[in-house]
Amino acid sequence: MARTRPLLATLVASLVLCANAAWSAEIDPFIGEYQGRANAETTSGDQARDLGVVIDKTDKGFVVKWKTVISKASGKVSSREYSVNFEPSGRDDIYASAMKPGLFGGSKPLDPMKGDPYVWARINDNTLTVYAMLITDSGEYEMQVYERTLVDGNLKLDFTRYRRSKVLSRVEAILKKRKSGSSY
Repeated sequence: MARTRPLLATLVASLVLCANAAWSAEIDPFIGEYQGRANAETTSGDQARDLGVVIDKTDKGFVVKWKTVISKASGKVSSREYSVNFEPSGRDDIYASAMKPGLFGGSKPLDPMKGDPYVWARINDNTLTVYAMLITDSGEYEMQVYERTLVDGNLKLDFTRYRRSKVLSRVEAILKKRKSGSSY
């Protein structure tokens, strides 16, 4: 019995290392900083957008940071920045967001019933997709889907925001990979 415990501990540690190596290998091709410009189609008209994305590894998974600078026809400019950590979910190729400190020091997703987005990611072949679901004040849902596909070393972004199956905005862009040391 005494010999079984160290063997079992070694086996469990090996499985954890293999799982971590698997997610690490999946995210590796996406690591980098990307920038681009796009014209967004929205229900209030077209908008020019400057886009920046940084994808990097963390101790337990990976982080996706993105910034959008929106130039409206009225001349008004607004900026939005987001950063979401993702960790393996225990399901192949699906990653849970780790956006809020948990009770015992870990991270957990935000609470959509409190107006926070519920965010998760998946990697399928050469596409990293981030999903964000929000529950509106009227109790309806809104989805935002960011598909980032590797194309010739760059990222092709396909973004769609919709509510009750109605498309509210759509963005397509090629984001060029920047050399390390630059910032978005």
